[in-house]
Amino acid sequence: MSAGLRRRLAAVVAAAAIALPLAACAPAEAARPVTTEESQVLAAMRFRNGDAGTRALEFTVQDAGRELTFAGWYDFGLHRGYGLLGDAEERMLLAWTPETVGVAPAAGAVAPLPVPEDATWSTSPVDAAVSRLHALTAVVAGLGSDRPDNPLLLQQSGALWIGTETVDGRPVTVFAGPPSDEPLPAGAVPDPDASRARYWVDDVGLLHRAEVRFGDEWVRLDFAAAEGIDLGTPSEDAG
Repeated sequence: MSAGLRRRLAAVVAAAAIALPLAACAPAEAARPVTTEESQVLAAMRFRNGDAGTRALEFTVQDAGRELTFAGWYDFGLHRGYGLLGDAEERMLLAWTPETVGVAPAAGAVAPLPVPEDATWSTSPVDAAVSRLHALTAVVAGLGSDRPDNPLLLQQSGALWIGTETVDGRPVTVFAGPPSDEPLPAGAVPDPDASRARYWVDDVGLLHRAEVRFGDEWVRLDFAAAEGIDLGTPSEDAG
């Protein structure tokens, strides 16, 4: 991932970030610096996401005392997310770009397609200080790019191999993102507990799952194929 993405990730979670043990997707002692080949796979991740276009997306986040669940999509080509957000008491449509977040009343249990531009949207600038939801939309928006990142920088700044797993039947490698933009001092051992993000990536670099740490909580983002999904042309009102 690029230095810009690491800066953005650090900015959106810094206000709530607390140094916590790495939740175990693999034993912490198994973590090790990425190899040259692994760094190339991780460096391709944002480009592969961008090349994939629209991906199905699900997450659950604690925000303002509520547990909100989202089911929808993110179009890495249009840089636009959309879907149904809610809890047991209320559902709403959520749409966002890297700059704005919009919500509108939801009429059903599934987000309609394409995005209903005539819905009563309430839109505001993305502000990570406002809520974890805003911060999470900023993180998602930063997970795509039109070019690969620099694998050497990933190695120098402390990216880690955490383990291997299977997501929806597909083998993936779990990586911990670098904790900062700066190269580690010579001889320093990367600390897996210092990372604020983890990525479940297949052998070509496509992201299938990510986790981002906000305070004492790891928020999981699940991505999947979304062939044939068209979010339509974005408007200013709908994110």
